[in-house]
Amino acid sequence: MLECRPVTKVLQNLLDLQSVDVRLHEVRARLAALPKKIAEVDARVATGKSALEQSKAAQLTTIKERKRYELDVEQWKERVRKYRDQTSQVKTNEAYKALQHEVEMAEAEIAKAEDRLLEQMVNAEEYDRRVKASEKDLKEVEEAARGQRAKIDAEKAAAEKDIAALEAERARAIAGIPENLLDHYDRIVRKHNGIALAEVRNEKCGACGMIVRPHVIQEMRRAKGDDELFHCETCTRILYYIEPSESGAPGSGPAQQASASAAVHGECCGLPPDMNRAAKTPPHASARLFSDSSPAGPPSGVHVANIDGASRGNPGPAAYAVVMRDPDGKIILELGKKLGRDTNNVAEYYALLAALDYAATHDIRALRIRSDSELLVRQMQGRYKVKSPDLKPLYERASKLTRQFEYFVIEHVRRESNREADALANLALDSGAFGPPASTAAPRTEAPAVRPSSHPPRIRARFVKGVFVPASPVELPEDTEVLLDIRNIQNK
Repeated sequence: MLECRPVTKVLQNLLDLQSVDVRLHEVRARLAALPKKIAEVDARVATGKSALEQSKAAQLTTIKERKRYELDVEQWKERVRKYRDQTSQVKTNEAYKALQHEVEMAEAEIAKAEDRLLEQMVNAEEYDRRVKASEKDLKEVEEAARGQRAKIDAEKAAAEKDIAALEAERARAIAGIPENLLDHYDRIVRKHNGIALAEVRNEKCGACGMIVRPHVIQEMRRAKGDDELFHCETCTRILYYIEPSESGAPGSGPAQQASASAAVHGECCGLPPDMNRAAKTPPHASARLFSDSSPAGPPSGVHVANIDGASRGNPGPAAYAVVMRDPDGKIILELGKKLGRDTNNVAEYYALLAALDYAATHDIRALRIRSDSELLVRQMQGRYKVKSPDLKPLYERASKLTRQFEYFVIEHVRRESNREADALANLALDSGAFGPPASTAAPRTEAPAVRPSSHPPRIRARFVKGVFVPASPVELPEDTEVLLDIRNIQNK
């Protein structure tokens, strides 16, 4: 079971304060976004009202035009009656013909006015329909707006309540921090977007990724007092160090402890809160699956599988690989498969599932997995939460498969210790799948790998100034002749 030496009290208070500040920032950002949501709701209502006003204005214009054309018709009809009355009083043929011409012209104007009047009557019906439709749309928009405003008001009340609770929690966290250290913390927070502390991982600053000098790490390991703080030379953030140790007593000490010192380190805006608070989060109940199952150590007959996933672009073309050895160290499986477009983390999980599937179907009861993916290893150990919807089903399936083994361990290794699996994953990206499907349940007596271990090694190389430069070290006797199968993988 994993145990760690305790964090200094002041550093733990700083970690608690940072956690509260991160949550406060999130809640305040959520609260600040509410006025924009309200403005969007009001804009939709205003658009509906504007559409209704335009429809009513067009309807009113049509009514006015209709009345004008009706008046024109009556005026022309009155002229026709006047001209007809005058025809009985004229004494010459020319005067009679002139009056008849005026009557015909007036009747033509009457016909035109009646046509325009009919057109306006048709338009009036269309605008009446538009007004009713606009009124219906506005009613629906206003009802939806009332519901959205109520929801926004509830969100605002909840956010204000959360802020009040977090501010009270922050006041409690501040109480245990010296004033000068609190001022130092606040300056770093303002400089680095709310994150002042980060973990030293793989001898690097967990925020800016710069290497922490070895003597600084040694001093951090030896640090015991609350007044000993260390700083990242690049980003000046406060770093803390977690140094796990093995203990066979499953119930000894707190479930999660840490040996830590403080050091200021770099840009940490994107550091997940659960990573920042690794020293506080207890391991998952199933973490025992991923450590030695008994104080006496691992049993004999443990198979070891190195796994790796690769993605060019992340997300981009992805592949995974598995190299499995029997208890005698003999390679029994070299498996690689292309996945298509996916992320590196998904490819890592597929590599784990391939190893577990192969071991389960070949009656392997004790298995040790080695991976250079710290995220995968810590999630399987229960130290990190699995939040990605793409990884959750893969994690759940892998956890279920691990319960089939009598002994199972997953451990993190450096990339240089995982070169075989890394090379096979890149080979699968270049040339496609090789090796047996991980789900095939072939008898144990059959050769599990299509590619025997005696197959000539394949490596990547770059052509520079007339010379092939291997991407990885090649151990060959001096003056050895090799056969090159040249393929330009950059054009694929």
